[in-house]
Amino acid sequence: MSSLEQQPFEQWEKEVLPILRAVRRMEEEFGDKLLLVEGDLEQLALESALPIERVKFQLVRLTNTGYLGGEPYRGGDGIFGFKGLFVSRDGLEAIKVWPGARPDPDLLLGVLDRAIEAASSSDERTKLEKLRDAVVGLGRETFVYVMGELAKQAAGQGLP
Repeated sequence: MSSLEQQPFEQWEKEVLPILRAVRRMEEEFGDKLLLVEGDLEQLALESALPIERVKFQLVRLTNTGYLGGEPYRGGDGIFGFKGLFVSRDGLEAIKVWPGARPDPDLLLGVLDRAIEAASSSDERTKLEKLRDAVVGLGRETFVYVMGELAKQAAGQGLP
């Protein structure tokens, strides 16, 4: 886990993720390797509902930690911006646009445990318990391999 992800959950949810999503939207609209100047930064501030100084701070932090690619710059006229800005693979993973590098069986087990608790019938509960037992029986290595291949295929990168 990077130092950026270790920041308080609220800051991650309220500042970092909205900025990553806004930059991604701008990439989709204008192409990658964005050149952002003051007006663009104001748009990011509006989209993320943050003061512009927090947006600037987080953009620098996101580029320094590898969630965004590109370089901050300050023009001769004092205008602050970014050149070549794009959402990196780590950033895409953070906003769930790209599958994570290593599937975690504990996440699936947690989902299954909650589903078992919430099951509306004993038949549904039994089926979910069997699925949970099967996942546990696979073992971590097999699970990671199978889910990794599934994620690659879902992203259009794996073998059919």
